[in-house]
Amino acid sequence: MIKKMMLLIFTILFGLAALQADPIDIDSDYGWKMLTIPASPSISAMAGTGAAISGEAGSFIEHPAAGLIGNLRSVSINQNLWIFDTQMNSIAINTSSGINSYGFALRALDYGKIEARDITGEVIGEFHPLDLNLIANYARRFGANYYAGANLMLLYQKLQSNSSTGLALDLGLSYLPPIRGLTLNAAIRHIGMTSKVNEERINLPTAPEIGFSYLLPLDFAEINAEYKMLKLPDDSNIRVQLGTNININDIFNIRGGYYLNHDTQSLTAGIGLHIRKIDFNYAYLPFSDNIGDAHSFGLTYKF
Repeated sequence: MIKKMMLLIFTILFGLAALQADPIDIDSDYGWKMLTIPASPSISAMAGTGAAISGEAGSFIEHPAAGLIGNLRSVSINQNLWIFDTQMNSIAINTSSGINSYGFALRALDYGKIEARDITGEVIGEFHPLDLNLIANYARRFGANYYAGANLMLLYQKLQSNSSTGLALDLGLSYLPPIRGLTLNAAIRHIGMTSKVNEERINLPTAPEIGFSYLLPLDFAEINAEYKMLKLPDDSNIRVQLGTNININDIFNIRGGYYLNHDTQSLTAGIGLHIRKIDFNYAYLPFSDNIGDAHSFGLTYKF
């Protein structure tokens, strides 16, 4: 019965992704872009993939079942030096028993100080926009092959003289088929709504995702590769994300990724170092169109 129920959920998620795959006509604005930025440097280095093997406490932000799949008991602090002199900082904790997993995270996107101007263009002061996101995660294992998880998110956005709040939900499912090393993943993220700003509601970037990962163990290393497709509501294209991680002797990680059908991103890269119970992670994220480069740093303690 449980297997049939999980297969039904998995089919529904795939169906949602298929329905979103066609180009859509955008009649309203989509905001809350912070939700589409990976907070984890290891996941960022793999072009938004690799949540289940990242080892970082906040991996459930990218896939709600990731903390349970990785059986994580860890605390992570990350800093993302993003584009246009913005910064996103996050802190997360995850604890897993192998059957159940609980996680909490807080992330903030700081835009810095921006000049405020009147209708004539005259500078009249400064304002400091800020996005905050508080996340609670729960994941559960069903049998030997099914992992399901959910994120509940509280959102807050401060603009020049206005603010907005919101509530969002992520749902994710992973299935281990009878092929060793293979994992099938599906999720739908950012389902919810926000309060109105100037009598207009800014819609969330609801995104269905499907993909798979494959883990290849070698004598001295493990190679993990992941393929993911997703559809954002303000983009007529299906976005593809490819990532790989080479773990050498459980000490050193070499990571790389590629964004396909993304406007300003393509290649990504990063490294990770594991010393006893501590992980150090770094990601390098180049952007095109003279936007500049982004850098992400992380520190994780495994208890």
